[in-house]
Amino acid sequence: MQRAQQKSGEAVETSKRIRLRHGAFVVEILCPTPGDVEWLRENLRPAFDEDEDASPNVTLRCEIDAKSFAEMTGGAIDTLASSASREDVPCFSMDGYVAAFPPLAGKAPGVFDTDLRLLYLYDDPTATLSVVGPHYRTSLRIALLRLVRELAGGSFPRRSLLTVHASALALGDQGVLICGPKRAGKTTLLTHLLRRAGARYIANDRSLLHVAPDTVGYVAGIPTVVSLRADLWERLSLPASPHVGNWRARETLANSGRETTTPQAGASLSPAQYLALLGVTPCAQARLRAILFPEVNDEYDGIDIRPLDGSEAARRLLESSMPLHRTLFHDDVDEEAQRVDNARLCEQATTAHRAWALTLGRGAYAAEARLGDAVEKLLE
Repeated sequence: MQRAQQKSGEAVETSKRIRLRHGAFVVEILCPTPGDVEWLRENLRPAFDEDEDASPNVTLRCEIDAKSFAEMTGGAIDTLASSASREDVPCFSMDGYVAAFPPLAGKAPGVFDTDLRLLYLYDDPTATLSVVGPHYRTSLRIALLRLVRELAGGSFPRRSLLTVHASALALGDQGVLICGPKRAGKTTLLTHLLRRAGARYIANDRSLLHVAPDTVGYVAGIPTVVSLRADLWERLSLPASPHVGNWRARETLANSGRETTTPQAGASLSPAQYLALLGVTPCAQARLRAILFPEVNDEYDGIDIRPLDGSEAARRLLESSMPLHRTLFHDDVDEEAQRVDNARLCEQATTAHRAWALTLGRGAYAAEARLGDAVEKLLE
């Protein structure tokens, strides 16, 4: 087996190593199994390019060692997780909040992820982040996805790139950004539009909007797990799907089931599973044509589409923006300057691109409502 050399001198099988690039940011990930590498390939591309010749900015190392894990936590992870006096360390920028975890005493900077039961040890001088667990679990892949996303976020050019809580797709060669808070109907609208001929997937819940004065911007995606509520199947009249009720987001496509069923309690899918479910292809980015702000209103009948003026559209887009926060991995963020930059970017984006508010009432997704046709007409 061909092997690659770590800086520490430890050899790692190339089948367990992957280097990914996003712009100027390059991360090397040293995984416990080849399956982890395959999962990362399936779900981080095309947002990230695989580039084995690039020099990494940071290295992610996975260590599965029960003894080391016990020593680092003092063998008292339940106490560590439940301590009322702890001062949690911010780690991940999530939708509307920052996920924070308890620090490890004497292991600065290090934290215990109480959700995934893993340790993160960040050595800034060597640009190495170690992920330590007592036993191998495929949920490690979710941690790697979050870490890559968070680390890459610090490299984005903040004066021209806006991170938005939004879905995105390309209809032909035209990009559509679908913005809004949780339960606004972003994923349902995205799924509906992706069933149209020629539609391509960009992002489900987090998008990058590139904005420059007096030019057409483009929208790109940031990989996230796709959460599908059970009522989506009824709203969109989707057929029974390949074992999606028992799919797990942390599994590769090869290890996902193939029996036909419809989920009764929703599903959490990896981006690759979601694309396989719909039979669509992804694209890395598209020139932005329209910004949509959907709202589900079951007290309303049908569809209402209303154009937004620049100030209203800018306000809504700013509410959907996701600023970079000071975290374990980014301690030099000027949050106030970023808020000013984000407001300016939102004004520029909504000056250059048209925006609409969509009220989606009862029957909005019925065939006779022709919602997809109405959206495509907005792109003309």
